[in-house]
Amino acid sequence: MSLIQRIGRQSRITFASQGSVPEIATSPNLEPLVTLVNELKASDLNLPSTPEAADLAPPEGAPAAFIPVARGQFYSIAAFLLRKGVAMPIHDHPGMRGICKVLYGRVRITSFSPTRRIEPKPSDRRTYGYYAVDDQGTEELTSDSPCAVLTPDKKNVHTIYALEHAAFFDILGPPYSPEDVRYPVCELFGQYETAESLREGIAITMRKCQRRLCLEVKK
Repeated sequence: MSLIQRIGRQSRITFASQGSVPEIATSPNLEPLVTLVNELKASDLNLPSTPEAADLAPPEGAPAAFIPVARGQFYSIAAFLLRKGVAMPIHDHPGMRGICKVLYGRVRITSFSPTRRIEPKPSDRRTYGYYAVDDQGTEELTSDSPCAVLTPDKKNVHTIYALEHAAFFDILGPPYSPEDVRYPVCELFGQYETAESLREGIAITMRKCQRRLCLEVKK
C-alpha cells in the first residue's frame, strides 16, 4: 500500500463520526495521521522536489493551482501549488482540524486563534461584526519542517505566503462543502488595514468585503 493510500485510510479512521451528521470527533487523535504525513515527499504526488524544477507549476500565468487528492464524508485531502510571491487570502476553518505539510519550496504562515465573535451594537457606527483572535505569530516552513496543525481553537485562521515556488499537502476534517449546510463554510478576509482604537486597545482589523466581517487581532 502506498503512503498516499495509508494517509487516506488513516484520515478515515481519524475523522470518522458515529452520527449521521458529518461532524468531526470532539478530540480526535491526530498523532498517527501527523506521523504519516511527516513522511510525505513531493515525489509521492509525482511533483518536482525543488522550487527550480517547479517553475512551470502552477500552469503558466496562474498564481496558484489546486490538486484534489481524495475526499470522504468526514475529510478532504488536496495539494496546493503557489508561485513565489503569492499569498493565500486570510481564511478560517470553522470547527475543523487541519494538517499542512510543505512538499517543496518555502512558505510563511501567519496564524491566529479565534476567541469570540463580537456583533455591533445598534448604536455602533460600525456596520460589521468582529471575530476577536489572538495573534499566534509567523513561522517559515520547508519540506524539512514537520507538519503544521490547526484545531478549532488554535491557529484556525491563517494566511500562507510563498517565499519561493512552493507546494503543500493539506488535510481537513470535516471538509468544506458550501452546498451542504451540515458542513463548515470558509470565511475569507481581506488584507490588513490600519486599525482604530477599540475597547480593549489597539487592534488590527481585516475586512471581509461581502459580509463586512472583520478580525480584531490582539497582540
